[in-house]
Amino acid sequence: MPQQLDKRLGGQIPYALSDFEAPFVMVSTVSELRTSWDGHPDSFKQATSDTSVFRDFPNTAYYSPVSYLPQAFIIYVLKEFYVSPAVLYYAGRIFGFIACLLALLYVIRIIPVYKWLFTLLALLPMNLFIANSFSADTMTNILSFLFIGLVFRSAFDENKITTKFFVALAILSALLALAKLVYVGLVLLLFIIPAGRFRSRRHKVFFIAGIFALAFFCVFLWSSVVMKNYLTYEDYNVEFRNGPTLVPGASYNDQKAYILEHPVYFPKVILNSIFNPDQTYLSSYIGRFGAFLDVPMPLWLIIISYLVILFVTVGEKNEHAFSVRQRIVIFLSMFSSFVLLLLSQHLTWDPVGKGSVDLIQGRYLIPLFPLLFAAIGNPLKKIRYPVNFTVVPFVLFLNGFATWTLYERYVYEPYDHIKKITCDAESMDAYGNFKTSDKGVILQGCSNQSSAEKRNGSFSAVVSPTCTYCFTHVFKGFNKGDLVGVSAWIKGSVALTITGGRKDCGSFYNEFSDEHYVDRHGWKFIYGILVISAPCDTMDIGFFVQGKDEKTACVDDITLTLKKIKQK
Repeated sequence: MPQQLDKRLGGQIPYALSDFEAPFVMVSTVSELRTSWDGHPDSFKQATSDTSVFRDFPNTAYYSPVSYLPQAFIIYVLKEFYVSPAVLYYAGRIFGFIACLLALLYVIRIIPVYKWLFTLLALLPMNLFIANSFSADTMTNILSFLFIGLVFRSAFDENKITTKFFVALAILSALLALAKLVYVGLVLLLFIIPAGRFRSRRHKVFFIAGIFALAFFCVFLWSSVVMKNYLTYEDYNVEFRNGPTLVPGASYNDQKAYILEHPVYFPKVILNSIFNPDQTYLSSYIGRFGAFLDVPMPLWLIIISYLVILFVTVGEKNEHAFSVRQRIVIFLSMFSSFVLLLLSQHLTWDPVGKGSVDLIQGRYLIPLFPLLFAAIGNPLKKIRYPVNFTVVPFVLFLNGFATWTLYERYVYEPYDHIKKITCDAESMDAYGNFKTSDKGVILQGCSNQSSAEKRNGSFSAVVSPTCTYCFTHVFKGFNKGDLVGVSAWIKGSVALTITGGRKDCGSFYNEFSDEHYVDRHGWKFIYGILVISAPCDTMDIGFFVQGKDEKTACVDDITLTLKKIKQK
């Protein structure tokens, strides 16, 4: 459950979990970085401790516990064995994927129509990407597909509706409303169930009204919890509000008031959002990955994917067919949830009066697009194709391409020569310079050690306020496109600096001092990446550490990463 602390929203997270997460966060947010080939195997040996710290996650704190049931269940079981965060992490992903896999298998087995269409949509790269993650969308998609599958089955079943079926749909609708209230519009699908399936008119009214009442009760119940913990960017603790995903100028209450005062405003927002020229939501429904949706699949493949989906939609052979009235209800169910989705995003994420919703992602449409294509159906009943011969090879091809896209971004190293140099501040030469892992590289200038403060080993390096430049070294022979990365653990206020250039093509000077992570002992991790863009060859690159105030600081575990492109 969400916790408020000093105008912050989040929870107590074990340091061991944050230690495990830190290197992956860097890779996911910095396009020049790649993950380790060995996948950080040491993380599997680190036990989860009870030592924790309050971490901010205001956006996900608004989700109910229902949103994480599969992952939370296996973590609850395994944490009793004091396993490492890495084991908990991968177990949660795998167990969540298995839960999603079994749910989708069940849905495809029971639905009487569009089996191959649902198979294709279930196996789109974005759906698989979400299914084996810790995203709240995993549980939302499970519940949505189960609800759709049961209602579609009931629409063509000849047997009368049983109490067992009513209880199943009631539980699913309640859980879905708690998981993500915007998808409560799916409850409208109940109106596609023929009147003949009910024992009487009274039974039909009780059945539909009961499920509607339960779903909306859950919506208002969890909404009351959310609003008790709601904090805007302006309300949030000033020292921490730029770290979490909060938008300056966004305010639920002010946006709500603006919409009510301008009756035609929100309809325009809907149109502007649907016909947004960027239309990222369309590409990210098929496959657009990355922390900032910055790892896209090519446009031509996105277009082909939609053409294949439409081909399967109109070409699949079905023994049953929805009537025109049922298709209208299916579309209205989908569209009502889509409007609620836009409203929720606009109230929470967009500045007041923005005029459009900018943060629609394709993954939000995974529960809705099956309904859109089912509403389209096959307008020409005489057209039938063996669509399985299209779906199977296309799914293999599409996911193979998605795998390569992810590999190229997160694993494949585009540089030909890579050198990593480390300095643990443990060894000094006869001149007082720090030795590194490379015998040819020493860090010069104002060098001193401290045994009182150290992150690893027996010493750290000291940055004195009386010395401007510390731990300097010059690297030679860099060219356009080469990369220099620096990182260190610090206590105090310092900047890691990269400088260089030539008179005939300009110079550069980059300081990196923003903390990326703070460990349990107060050591701050800072890093910086520089890709050389100057249009000249064989330039020199200088590195040094500089104090930023009048106090002594300590530095430990300095890492210099040099990546060079092979010159033709």
